[in-house]
Amino acid sequence: QRAYEINSKVIQAADQMLGEAAQLR
Repeated sequence: QRAYEINSKVIQAADQMLGEAAQLR
């Protein structure tokens, strides 16, 4: 369950970075 928790946080952070990158374009 902890691995899923960490994976979720990583995906959330990556999604946020992608969103910011999309805004920069």
